[in-house]
Amino acid sequence: MRRETIINQGMRVVVCFMIGILLVYVIYKKTRFYYNRPIFIPFSVRLNAYDLVLPVGDSYHLRVMNINKRVSFSSTDFKVADVRFNGKIVAHRTGTAIINVSVDDTIVKCKVTVIDLSQSSITIGVGKNTTLSVDGWNGSVLWSSKNTDVVTIEEDGVLTGRCKGKTVVIAEVNGKTLRCTVTVK
Repeated sequence: MRRETIINQGMRVVVCFMIGILLVYVIYKKTRFYYNRPIFIPFSVRLNAYDLVLPVGDSYHLRVMNINKRVSFSSTDFKVADVRFNGKIVAHRTGTAIINVSVDDTIVKCKVTVIDLSQSSITIGVGKNTTLSVDGWNGSVLWSSKNTDVVTIEEDGVLTGRCKGKTVVIAEVNGKTLRCTVTVK
């Protein structure tokens, strides 16, 4: 009789432990601890950027934070974005490249998306339409015209010539500005 009570108590402990683990697993995802950003360990390899958007011809200086060791940089596609020995990234043509940063045996990556307008200057007639697009970008673009009396532009990049003149159309992508000169004849 005593042996059966000890086994029953042991089974209860195991069942309660399993239920506790299940509850912690389910409830933990609904707490602030689950959504906290990861804590960076001091002296770990970190970059000042992990995802960049650069217009063609633009550059960015990629830095390794909190490290005092020899660092080497390389690009997966130097025709899209090249990286110099000091971490300066230069955007050459539209596309995506990954910059690999090597410190000792650790490799940290930075994704570089290079964008450009489909045309840098356009000539259209009054009442005519044409479409501008941002090459190398699939996200949202904020379009605007410096002079809406000359040219109007819609959300999808469709330009409409309103009257004769010259103006600049601006595309804003992820904080970067691209410009196209539009002449209406």
